[in-house]
Amino acid sequence: MRESGKLTITDENLYLASRAISAFLALIFSIVYSRSLGPENRGILGAVFLFVLLFSQFLCGGFNLTFRTSASKWNPEDYVWKFLKLSSLLSCLVAIVGTISIYLYSQSRGGLATNYLTMSFFYFLVTVLSDQLTQIMLALLQFNIIWKVEIAIISIQILLYLFFTHTGQISVGIAVLLSFTFSYTLVIGWYLKFLLVTKRYVRL
Repeated sequence: MRESGKLTITDENLYLASRAISAFLALIFSIVYSRSLGPENRGILGAVFLFVLLFSQFLCGGFNLTFRTSASKWNPEDYVWKFLKLSSLLSCLVAIVGTISIYLYSQSRGGLATNYLTMSFFYFLVTVLSDQLTQIMLALLQFNIIWKVEIAIISIQILLYLFFTHTGQISVGIAVLLSFTFSYTLVIGWYLKFLLVTKRYVRL
């Protein structure tokens, strides 16, 4: 908690502010890279984003709701590990189903390059797993960490996109997926370090 005069700034307030800031930057970012995508790549990339949202909500939505409502009644060292194991399985399932769906969708549009399918698989995997880890951090009320990660994510995504597109070696669509995948992989690493090493909520 931080105090400025009579105004008290809590970590929860900073988390909400970081969500708003990251959402605004993400909107600007999406406008920038969308202008560089052709109609075909824009459609494929839009399908990737749509499928990860649909399948993650369908497979993980009810599970996450139960976790959030019951978390306060359980021992963190027990429920975090159980939630993490099931979340890993669900993330793999979303990645498999999502990649198959993208493949089937792309067939109606003339096919899709193998590297696009590969990147889509890893994007599905790390996006869902990082979101599940965020659910854990929220349940543990670690807002002081989450708001910093929120700002770091979008910043890293923009910087990586600029780097990948500057090299000119890969397409814009792959550059977008790479920047997202790498940033979410970092989030997974940061949160797992906190859970396994810093607080030892997870016992291996």
